[in-house]
Amino acid sequence: MARIEPRKQDSFVYSCSSADKWGNEQFVSDHVLSFQLSGETHIFHQKGTFVFGKNQVLLTHRNQFARTLKMPCADREYKAVSIILKSEYLKKYAANNGIEQNQRYTGNYNVVLEPNSFLKSYCHSLLPYLQSPEGVNYKMVVSKITELLELLLHSYPDLRCFLFDFTEPHKIDIEEFMLKNFRYNSSVTGSALVNDTNFLSVISCGNFCSKLSI
Repeated sequence: MARIEPRKQDSFVYSCSSADKWGNEQFVSDHVLSFQLSGETHIFHQKGTFVFGKNQVLLTHRNQFARTLKMPCADREYKAVSIILKSEYLKKYAANNGIEQNQRYTGNYNVVLEPNSFLKSYCHSLLPYLQSPEGVNYKMVVSKITELLELLLHSYPDLRCFLFDFTEPHKIDIEEFMLKNFRYNSSVTGSALVNDTNFLSVISCGNFCSKLSI
């Protein structure tokens, strides 16, 4: 299993709230895999809205606009775990494992994974890392990021193009795009890189089948 080298503080995010909370993230610059432990995440995208519920796993592609509303349920706090998959880590993994990807990814940029027992177990295994970060060292974080990539490629092989598309997005008309998406307070650089894509799809283990499109 080849090594990749993320920085510990950038890799895992644990969100917990007892009240409705708007997220600050508006331009998604890196791939993110999120697991909803409790409550709901309402994702507002330029092409639609999606409600992300308990025990769902969402894989979000880089270079897109999104706004989130984090909502606890009636008897339980909002809790979610996110793993940030930076391009620099993915490039190192691809180089170390002989992965060549020359094809641009053109599928949906928000993919709901139907989790198998391995993915569920992996997501829950991150809780000690997030709840007791002082006990986590660099090598432990490296191991967990690599484990996730191995798991995704084994269980969901059609994600290969999604994960390892390092091509730059095509340029768009900035003025026209900002008029359509004025509610997002993001930089012009981010706007220039965003792709015009479908919003959502669902992937079963080992199968790439679009079931939802908004």
